[in-house]
Amino acid sequence: MARISHSVAEMAADILDDPSAKERVEKLIANRRLIEQLTLQRLLREKTQTEVAKHMGCHTSKISRMEAGSDQDLKLGDILGYLSALDMNLSMIMSDPTSPIAVRIKHAVFQIDDLLKELTKLASLSGDEQITSGIDRFYHEVLFNFIKNFKSTYDEFRDRLQISFPEEGESAEGVDEVQKISPEEVSQREPVQS
Repeated sequence: MARISHSVAEMAADILDDPSAKERVEKLIANRRLIEQLTLQRLLREKTQTEVAKHMGCHTSKISRMEAGSDQDLKLGDILGYLSALDMNLSMIMSDPTSPIAVRIKHAVFQIDDLLKELTKLASLSGDEQITSGIDRFYHEVLFNFIKNFKSTYDEFRDRLQISFPEEGESAEGVDEVQKISPEEVSQREPVQS
């Protein structure tokens, strides 16, 4: 009876009758994540390797080698040129995995804020009522989803740790009563940065 493989790596190990092949194939696949994304974006934009090469000022064989290689073989200049040929930008987030998660969350919030400011600028530059209306709906959608997801995660946190918080109007021993803040006051506060 034939064995059912659950991944390409398992299939390679079965075909070669070499259990260590699974690890090698998994490593090879892991080392091609960026290349796969670049190639996928090229295909989605219906660009040929020749068009990308022409934009980058190189031979098509270079693009072919890039797409057949591994991530560590890529040069930053080639990645930027490739993305430019696709009318895309590169956005990088450098984070220290040892930094506190609160710091990493704050960085993500500031990045979202920058993107929303860019969106607002687009609305003001366009002067198009339909675009402005669509951006307004998007803002409401973002806020709704953020609040919904934040509440869900917070409720899960409370349930998991079995933390009980005082209900509105009650005071907790050793804790000052929470100050109520109006939306106007929130918008006037300066953001806390780390």
